[in-house]
Amino acid sequence: NLHKMDKLGAEYHLPIAYPDAGIGNTIYLLRLRGDLFYDYTRATDAYFNGSRNFRSTGAAIFFDTKFFNQVSVSFGFRYSYLLDEDVFGYTGRNRFEIILPVTFF
Repeated sequence: NLHKMDKLGAEYHLPIAYPDAGIGNTIYLLRLRGDLFYDYTRATDAYFNGSRNFRSTGAAIFFDTKFFNQVSVSFGFRYSYLLDEDVFGYTGRNRFEIILPVTFF
């Protein structure tokens, strides 16, 4: 819980492939796309005795699919690298995430 946070970020989505392939007439893979990002956040709080930077960079891959040729679903995997020290005591600078659609579930 930080008092104030200001964020500046850059992100670039790029198409990787258009396989247009189906698996068992249930799942259709329409597109693979990549995402490159950089985030810069400046936080101020009494805990830090002033301000502190939180910077990260990374990449993600997204799979755009259709289930039963009806429901469009995008899911993916993201890798983030923290450029600044992790002050909250987690296990290092590398982060891996699975990105799932909230509206589908």
